[in-house]
Amino acid sequence: MLAIWRARPQQARFLRKEHFGKLYDDIFRDLNAAQALLAVAIFRAVEGARRHPAMPRPPDFLPYASHHISLLIGRALLHDRRVTVEQVSHRNHGALLAAFEHDRARYYRDAVDGVEQALRYCYGGRDVSPQQMAARSGAAICWRY
Repeated sequence: MLAIWRARPQQARFLRKEHFGKLYDDIFRDLNAAQALLAVAIFRAVEGARRHPAMPRPPDFLPYASHHISLLIGRALLHDRRVTVEQVSHRNHGALLAAFEHDRARYYRDAVDGVEQALRYCYGGRDVSPQQMAARSGAAICWRY
């Protein structure tokens, strides 16, 4: 929820101990079950794709970018369905989940491409470590969207 609906993937990844502490209200305020279930479905799909990549040569940043990829997928799904996160409810959860499942490969590919473009913007063509990419990709994603 913190990465996808609150657009804070860096905190979702690196401040896990604070999720039920100082970040609790930021994560769970005005969150309903449909929003939570949709976010979990997106993140699980992204993690599954990370563990078992279908790409012949996955990008080096892939192990470090699940939260950012999930954020981009969540945004794209809501944009495509013309709803805001506040409008996600039990009434449209099934349709949103079905739309995600139907186009999951496209959403994933587009999000990976988005992270790649953002990192290229930040680093140009120079070689960087995956850790640098992970640390910097939050700013890059914010720039891109």
